[in-house]
Amino acid sequence: MFVTPKNGVNVPDVDRGGFLSPAGREVDATPYWNRLVQVGDVVLATPPVVVPPVGETISAGDLLFGRRNNTTLLFAPPAVGTGGVVGTYSTLAALQAAFPPAVNAGKTGLVGAAAPYTVYTSNGSSWVEGGGSVGVFATASALQAAFPAAANAGKAALVGTVAPYAIYDSNGVSWAVRGSG
Repeated sequence: MFVTPKNGVNVPDVDRGGFLSPAGREVDATPYWNRLVQVGDVVLATPPVVVPPVGETISAGDLLFGRRNNTTLLFAPPAVGTGGVVGTYSTLAALQAAFPPAVNAGKTGLVGAAAPYTVYTSNGSSWVEGGGSVGVFATASALQAAFPAAANAGKAALVGTVAPYAIYDSNGVSWAVRGSG
């Protein structure tokens, strides 16, 4: 979750030492941070949006969660459980237990202990491994020109200049819109 301190409040940043920057930051939803939200010392906020350079290649995990090299925020990622992203799990079994594929068709989950994660998508009967990403593009035609669909079957890309981006998948014949995130 992304939090900022309430105006005028110096909030100790127990994870990094010192105080939480007035610009805020992404923090884990620990009891400490949840308590500060409840008492009003920090405010849940929308992370700043930074548009990556058009055509930049990023990993599938970074693509789904709006990060570059697992650190720099590229765009505001969809909330977990919405927009097609259900979260990150250490094992496929953990993903399947948390989100049965039969009721999560079209959703995407990441599996692994750390980036780069393995991307899984529910087809309605099972979680299917696949994909990878080719990057972020201003237009679908720019995506097609840089990465022809025929040579990039199973890959994903973001298209647009601001979030929410359209998510495109290559089926080996064309790039098709999956949704937005």
